[in-house]
Amino acid sequence: MNNKLFNLFRKNKIEDTLQTIPNNKVDSSALNKYKQPISTINSKTDSAHLKRMVLDKKTSLTNGVSDKLKLPDSTRKSNFFDKQLNALKPHGMISVGYEYGVMPFVASNNYPSGGFKSEGRVSFVALGIPLELIYHYTNIKNVVGLNNYFRLSYDAARYKEQLDEKLSVKDQFNKNQLDKLQQSKQNLAMKMVYLNLLDEVNNAKGSLPDSSDIPAFDKGKLNANIPVDSLSFSIPDTSSIPDTSVKLPSKPAYTDYIKKKDSIASELAHYKVLYDSLSNTINTINKEMEDYRNISSGNKPVLPNNPYLSKIQKILSNIKKFEIGLCNPSYSTFLVSNTPLQGINLEYSTADHFFAATYGTTVNNVLYNPNSLQGALKGARNLYNFFDFSNLSVGRKILAIKGGTGQKEGTHLFAGLLLGKGRTNYLKPYDTINGNTESNLVVEIDGRYKFSEQLSVDLVYGKSSIQSENISLDQIKRSFNEIFSSFRSNALQVKVNGEIKKTNTKLFLNGRVIDPYFKSFGVGFMRSDNLRYEIKVEQPFSKQVKYSISYRREEDNLLRLFNYKNILQTINNTLFLKINRHFTVRLNYSPLFRELRSGSAVLKDKNHIATAIISYTPGMKTTQANFNVLYSKYQITSDSGNIHFDNMSYT
Repeated sequence: MNNKLFNLFRKNKIEDTLQTIPNNKVDSSALNKYKQPISTINSKTDSAHLKRMVLDKKTSLTNGVSDKLKLPDSTRKSNFFDKQLNALKPHGMISVGYEYGVMPFVASNNYPSGGFKSEGRVSFVALGIPLELIYHYTNIKNVVGLNNYFRLSYDAARYKEQLDEKLSVKDQFNKNQLDKLQQSKQNLAMKMVYLNLLDEVNNAKGSLPDSSDIPAFDKGKLNANIPVDSLSFSIPDTSSIPDTSVKLPSKPAYTDYIKKKDSIASELAHYKVLYDSLSNTINTINKEMEDYRNISSGNKPVLPNNPYLSKIQKILSNIKKFEIGLCNPSYSTFLVSNTPLQGINLEYSTADHFFAATYGTTVNNVLYNPNSLQGALKGARNLYNFFDFSNLSVGRKILAIKGGTGQKEGTHLFAGLLLGKGRTNYLKPYDTINGNTESNLVVEIDGRYKFSEQLSVDLVYGKSSIQSENISLDQIKRSFNEIFSSFRSNALQVKVNGEIKKTNTKLFLNGRVIDPYFKSFGVGFMRSDNLRYEIKVEQPFSKQVKYSISYRREEDNLLRLFNYKNILQTINNTLFLKINRHFTVRLNYSPLFRELRSGSAVLKDKNHIATAIISYTPGMKTTQANFNVLYSKYQITSDSGNIHFDNMSYT
């Protein structure tokens, strides 16, 4: 960028030019942000001028926007704590009560029994950061259901709303100024067209050719065959008629013509530079508006060099999840997934990088605590409860980290690591000093390539190591040696997601193989020694009718460690009908085929499950209600015979 273009951004340059265009009024504040001088930079070269322009732009934008993007603060003159108390803005629900009577799932000698219970979900703003607190507390023990827990989490959605409120003000301002600048650009373009026309006219030759260009003719030959006119005419005397022919211009007139011609060319070149300057300004404002909308909508991560947000706002905008207490991490396939834990969980994503970390104790779901009768009852309860915090003494400690380049939902390449520690046996009383422990090391590589919006391929590979000893540097070294060995503790998952845009057909392909010796303390309900592949098709026929079908096959005993093999096949059919605004119908039919092979013997079962759900939502202005009817029919084949089961429920 040369000095001329740089000077166009100097104070009053664009504004003075725009004021010379007829019927053009531009709010001077639209250009103020491009005219802020920076006295601390000494411009010596063209590159220094360019750097100064960028810094000038960034400084002016930051100064112009930062006040609007500041989080709400109290206007009342008070101390810091009073301001933060007023800025909490809590909203949500808290319930407190006492239960007494015949309560199910209570193991107590006292009957009837009673107890205190409180639960709530509250959102508030602390130090300008939106947070959400969820908790459940009861002094009733040994129940099946929710027990004491809490979770304090960062409310990313609410923070986006806060930014959106502030950014919408700037976005509207940019819209108004953009309209004025575009009108100025149009007027300037019209004047340039006029000057171009004048320049072309002055450069063109006269309408009549010069006499030297006219070929000479032999007048004798032209008149040789023309007979003499016998008529006589009375030719009038024209000597008295004044001479009106155009004469050559005088020297002063010619000099004035040259000056005007040069002036037109100079003015046209000047306006071209101004036109380019206006185009750059309009493009800059359009880029601002696009950035604002991306920030407010969350369609794209906040860029690290975004000049419209402070450093704290950039960090908070890139936090996708932050939880303390009962966490449910879901950013990994083989490290931490489908396992609630008590601890801390973080997901952070920028435009080009992703990072996630989890630390805590897994919630004991199906493990058994035989330390006492009380513990046994707790263990029995945990068979049904996936959110129990009262039995953490036998939970597993895990630390997981994952990160890499790219975005989680786009093309990326991530790598992750998990370190875990737990008990080798949960069926015997546990001595915290002499009890045997085992350690777990899992590595994962996660890649995705997004060919287009309609096609993407995911590949996740993991490998684990189990050592019957506590975590130490030597143990970690031996675990890594096992990771890079041929020991069958591998896990692999491949997914292909596609869409045929013309017919709105969605295709899903999924394949997964888990070796018999793969184990991850952070993954719950994943079957090892299992091969599974699945295909699914979703096809909407209209807005009222949608149909999906899927087929899944899985088998075990991959290494033939046992003398039997199970093969399961499932076909799932779902039809969704939207009758009108109030009625919807969902029909599902799923046949399940099981095949058990043991040597030459083969046992085959065929089961059928059919479900129908009818929902009705009445149209009420002030009250919301929903009524559902569920009907299920099961035909199950077992060793003792066939079982038929029908169920109907109303909610």
